Amino acid sequence: MAVKARPFDVRHEPEDRYDVGWTETRWRLVDEDTGEIVDDAQGWGYKTARNAYRAHAYKRQPKSRRRKAASVERRVKRLMDANPGLHDEILADMVIAAKEGMEYTAEDLSRRLEGIDLHGLTATRILSNL
Repeated sequence: MAVKARPFDVRHEPEDRYDVGWTETRWRLVDEDTGEIVDDAQGWGYKTARNAYRAHAYKRQPKSRRRKAASVERRVKRLMDANPGLHDEILADMVIAAKEGMEYTAEDLSRRLEGIDLHGLTATRILSNL
């Protein structure tokens, strides 16, 4: 199934004589073979074509994969809650690295997290969920 984002216009009518009506372009995903609307954000449409494709890719993931990503996010949040100030220290390290023109990597984060129980999380996963 080939899916393509197609624009459509949404007209906002003026509510009174002092209001100005305007038109906004929104996006929906359409099956190219059948012309059937695959996803249109419950009729509202997406503000950008990129957002439409991103939502479609997310919705096509198996629920188990979505749950796993949500589980990692919750575990990272619990880790940050259990270690007050850690999040701010990591962000400060990232700012310092950026000012020096360097990239803050998972190895840098793992050095910062030495001695902290990560409960099975890796530095890469923590870094991607900050």
